[in-house]
Amino acid sequence: MVTQSAPLSVDDIACRIADKDVAAAIASLLHLYYYEIHDLSSFASAENCGRRIEGLTNEIYACFHHIARGVCEPENTKDQQVQEICKAKETHLKRLALDAYKIIIASFLEEYAHIIETVKYFVLVEYAEVFQKDIIDSARGILESAAHLKQLFFRAKKIEKTGNFSEALAAFENTLESCYDLRQKIFEFNKCDIYHLAVAKYAHDIKTKDSEHRRDILWKIIFVAINAAVSIAVSVATYFLLNWLKS
Repeated sequence: MVTQSAPLSVDDIACRIADKDVAAAIASLLHLYYYEIHDLSSFASAENCGRRIEGLTNEIYACFHHIARGVCEPENTKDQQVQEICKAKETHLKRLALDAYKIIIASFLEEYAHIIETVKYFVLVEYAEVFQKDIIDSARGILESAAHLKQLFFRAKKIEKTGNFSEALAAFENTLESCYDLRQKIFEFNKCDIYHLAVAKYAHDIKTKDSEHRRDILWKIIFVAINAAVSIAVSVATYFLLNWLKS
């Protein structure tokens, strides 16, 4: 029969936390969370309409549980206490940061997808020769930045799969910087009338295509109905003709 150790008292836990090595491990974890990861987590929640994201919350809970288990488990040695705290930092906190980065960057890409498609459709495809060169260059800069951003995002996720958290965090941070660069370029381009013309033209053409699509469907339905009616009429006529021939 396994004998379970008595729970530690609050004073016992306080003594453990007061140990220099344990305190340093906790301080390192709290420093990383408060000064780097907390803002990322809040940013990700803001991109989620202000609602806390369950996956990120679970990582915070798991991190806290590691600390509590490390410090409060009676049989843990000092090395085991430090190990549990470091594990919380190296796994759950960094996972929290990685997931937050991905949520924020994906939100950027989704937010600007329509704008980028509008720029590509109107300025660069149909009317590239009409406008001034600097406007066209600005639009091309947006498309190039968007393509570069997607490449960086793909690369960061690929690095993440290798398990190299530090390199992955750096890659995601670099990708987020590119998001800000894209946002600034779109902001500047949005000041010119060309963009507003592009939005109006793009929306009009989409509406026109939808109308044409609905019209095509209607004609197909009519065609099927006519064919069905003709088939029924032929069948009825054939039936009466055969009966007449037999009589």
